[in-house]
Amino acid sequence: METYSETHWHGDVAPTFSDIVFGEHYMGGEHAIIFFDNRYGASIIRTMHSYGGTHNLYEIACLNSEGDLVYDTEFSVDVRGWLTEDDVTECLQIIHGLTSEETV
Repeated sequence: METYSETHWHGDVAPTFSDIVFGEHYMGGEHAIIFFDNRYGASIIRTMHSYGGTHNLYEIACLNSEGDLVYDTEFSVDVRGWLTEDDVTECLQIIHGLTSEETV
């Protein structure tokens, strides 16, 4: 059973990795979802099946306000994997800074 953590982050400053509260991913490992005031969010996971998970690294995806993966933003056209904690912080800053109109 998945017990991932979901957070709604408010404010002008993006969260850092240390602000993330992880829950359990349904495939084992950890999972957190953070939504921002700009109507975007981020799904951060680390499992045996995520990109880099077997090397203790993270994977992140950009979400829309409904929680669906988004592939047409300045952030990415796909999920990003093989991320360190600092990389995750950088990705959160990018997603936090997106506006609704920023599509590729």
